[in-house]
Amino acid sequence: MQHHSYFFDLIPEWLHHSHTFYCMVTSLEGHYTYTNVGFQLQYGFVTEDFMGKHALLAIHEEDWAKCGQVVTELLQEPEKIIRVQLRKPLVNGNHHWTDWEFSVLCNTAQQPIGIFCLGCDISQFKANEQHLEANKSQLEQIAWLQSHELRRPVANILGLVALLKDLKLSIEDQILLQHLQTSALELDKIIHQIVANATKVEP
Repeated sequence: MQHHSYFFDLIPEWLHHSHTFYCMVTSLEGHYTYTNVGFQLQYGFVTEDFMGKHALLAIHEEDWAKCGQVVTELLQEPEKIIRVQLRKPLVNGNHHWTDWEFSVLCNTAQQPIGIFCLGCDISQFKANEQHLEANKSQLEQIAWLQSHELRRPVANILGLVALLKDLKLSIEDQILLQHLQTSALELDKIIHQIVANATKVEP
């Protein structure tokens, strides 16, 4: 296992002390060999010292297989950079979402010595995404109600207007009937527009 201080020569100084980005390096077997300040501050409650511990310690167990697949792919194609979203633990027992880029870290002889991982918190992005998805679902429900429930009485009104037109009505009644038909057609057009706009919304 490479010594912790070795990676200070390979990683930019600003990244060592960053609170915005989480940075860590694991051995090819998945054990921590380096963690930056941001990572230690965020996940220090998991263990006092990450060195030598397995990286899965601070990853939601449902994402373990995903991590294994990424590492396997990287070792097969070391030149790749793979992006992956992972759930990480919080002090309160919940989890938050993080976005990572994994790549193979090589020594000066271009020999793989570990997995370099750079990540950041995307919990707010995920919350916004879920909120938009919920809004989309509500809009789809509204569109369904409008297209099925509102249009039925409008169609009934138009049907009655068509029947009444066959009757012998006074000029005044014919004018009123024409206004009723025009209003019903305008309402039907508005309903169509609302439904079309609602179904175009993307999360």
